[in-house]
Amino acid sequence: MVRQGGGCLESVTTRICCAWKKFRELLPLLTSHFLSLPSKGKMFAIYIWKALLHACECWGPTASDLSRLQRCDRSMIRWICNISWKDNVSSVSLLERLKIPALDSVLTCSRLRWYGHVQRDEGCLHDAFVFEAPGTRGRGRPKKTWLESVKNDIKSWKMPSSADDRFVWRSKIKVGMQSSNPHLCVENGR
Repeated sequence: MVRQGGGCLESVTTRICCAWKKFRELLPLLTSHFLSLPSKGKMFAIYIWKALLHACECWGPTASDLSRLQRCDRSMIRWICNISWKDNVSSVSLLERLKIPALDSVLTCSRLRWYGHVQRDEGCLHDAFVFEAPGTRGRGRPKKTWLESVKNDIKSWKMPSSADDRFVWRSKIKVGMQSSNPHLCVENGR
């Protein structure tokens, strides 16, 4: 959804509602004692995250948007692991048990992959990317943009300056994902 004032609050709210709906549909499987936690983690990543993060590569989420997404994600993960907030178990250890990456690194990965695609495209997608809107903006700090989020992601994951070589770009994204989620590297033997 595109808002006149910018931001992605409506998209985040809609995706959270869709994810909870999908979570409730799969609740008997996700809380089953017959499935291992890594199997539940795979199921969670495949079904719930697909509903939660649909079109997230186009978002420029603010800190409050990210907080909303993480609260939703962590609540579901605690429900799957049958651990309440009072048990004083960190969310990182729950991610390790389920063998899934952190939500913010999944968002970053999606955004960087999309950015690489946009940079390599020479058609109307690239034209829309470089388009400058005429007119003046209002007073105050502007809303956080998608490009601002991408620049922060590139800086934090130490990505190359150019996305022209698809294979190098994708391998750097994979390295960034592994470095931001070390528990996945140890488990997979990488």
